[in-house]
Formats: sequence, structure tokens, C-alpha cells
Amino acid sequence: MQNDLPPSQTPMALIIEWAMAYKLTFRFLCIYLLLYIFPFPLDSLPFLGEYVSELSSAIWNPTTAWFGESVLGWGEISTDITGSGDKLANYTKMCLFLLLAVLGTLIWSFVDRQRVNYEKVQAYLEIAIRYYLAVILISYGCAKIFKTQFSTPGPYRLTEQIGDMSPMGLAWTFMGYSKAFNLFTGLGEALAGFLLFFRHTKVVGAFLGIAVMANIVAMNFCYDIPVKLFSTHLLLMLFFVLWKDIPRIVNFLFRNKAVAAADFTPPWNREKYRKLALGIKAFFILGVLY
Repeated sequence: MQNDLPPSQTPMALIIEWAMAYKLTFRFLCIYLLLYIFPFPLDSLPFLGEYVSELSSAIWNPTTAWFGESVLGWGEISTDITGSGDKLANYTKMCLFLLLAVLGTLIWSFVDRQRVNYEKVQAYLEIAIRYYLAVILISYGCAKIFKTQFSTPGPYRLTEQIGDMSPMGLAWTFMGYSKAFNLFTGLGEALAGFLLFFRHTKVVGAFLGIAVMANIVAMNFCYDIPVKLFSTHLLLMLFFVLWKDIPRIVNFLFRNKAVAAADFTPPWNREKYRKLALGIKAFFILGVLY
């Protein structure tokens, strides 16, 4: 049954038929985002995270190197950890994920072509993305709050001529100078991450996260800080969290229209599942904080 209302404004009893373009876009994003955040959330669990991360690297590093050398013809691809997130290996891995997402979308569209919508799948995917963003933002926020990301400029840096600094060195000096500014930016990141843990505050958390992350992305590009790919993906994920609410936001902020209340019904229905989900959430958040 066709319905002109966006998913967020339509009663749960109605079956919403997604347009073909909408379904294709969702299938592609679902595959690509899950590939990108893998092996989350296992890598965020205490005691297990390091082992899972090593296993993931053992799978993807040789695959990425082979894809870059044999398929893309980019020559030898080094997957060694250097502190940079913008190496040739990172771009190769992104191209690999894009190709897998396209192929996966074609297969998914053929096998599941009769599906009307992916409301539940979208809800679960949004939860995974929200939690991934929350962990990353809280982690980076705490690194600034406790000032472990940007060290205080030492004698060498203070006596170095500005013209001799690299763009990244200049940015690190600027950020490392002020504890108060680190606290300000860190609290913004950590608060955005914490708000993303909960459905009722996810829109506020996404808006705050976009404000913070847009500044970080701009800084990474303008000062040649090699975290451009990662920070850009985080920014796009924050927009994905707002996907279902964009019609409501546009109507409220730009068209001066009344909007229906957001639907915070979880994708699971039974009460026992809600209690189980609450327990898992509490365990996961405590594990992240630990």
C-alpha cells in the first residue's frame, strides 16, 4: 500500500512501501556501513576487543593488499600501521568495500525483490551505527578532556619558527596549547556520543555530533591531518542517524509546519526482549566506560 507520509510520521499499523530508489540506496548503505564498522561491537568489549581486532586485521590486510595489487593495479600495498588513516591501503580498502557493497546490492535486490520495505532492518542498522559513533565520539572526547591526544607544546615546538612547522604540527600546537579548549571540544564530543546511546536523545546527539565532527573534518582537510577518510565517514554516519527524521526536521525548521511526534518504538515487540535489550545496553555502556 502506498503512503505519502515519511516512515517517521506513519502509524506502525500501516505498511509503508518504499520506492525502488530508496530500497536500493538502503541496501547499498547497509552493506557498506556494516563492512566499514566491522568487527564492531565485538572489538569494543573488554578483554575480547584486542583479539577480535587482530583477527579482523588478519582477514582484511592481505585481502586489501591483493585487491590493490591484482585488481586495481596500484602496485605493492603496505598495510603496516603508521598512525595515518589516509594511506593507499585505506583508500584501497574503501574501494574494496564500495565494490562489495555494489555487488551485494545487486544480489540482494535480485533475491529479495518482492520486499516492500526494510523498516526493521533500518532500525537495527541505525542502532549499530549509533552505538559505533557513541563509542568513537566518547573515546575521542575523553582523549581531549584528559588531554592525551594533544600534548602541551614543549621547548622544541615553542622555539620552532612557524614557517618550519608542518600544517599538522601547527594544528597540534594550537590544540595542545589550551587545556580549556581541549575540555570544551572534548565535552562536546563525549556528550554527543552519550546522547546517541538513547533513542529519545539521538536527534540532539546527532546534531551536536555533526557540529563537532564538521569542524574536525574541516581541520583534517585544511591542515592535512591524515584522518580525513575516517572523520568523513563519521560525519556521514551522523547524517545517516538523522535519515528517518529528515522530513520532520525540514518541515519544522524550514517549512514552518507542525510535525508528528517521533516514534520511539523499538524494533522488537515483546516485553521480555525489551528487558533483555536493556540489560545488554547497560552491559555494553559499562564495558565501554570501563
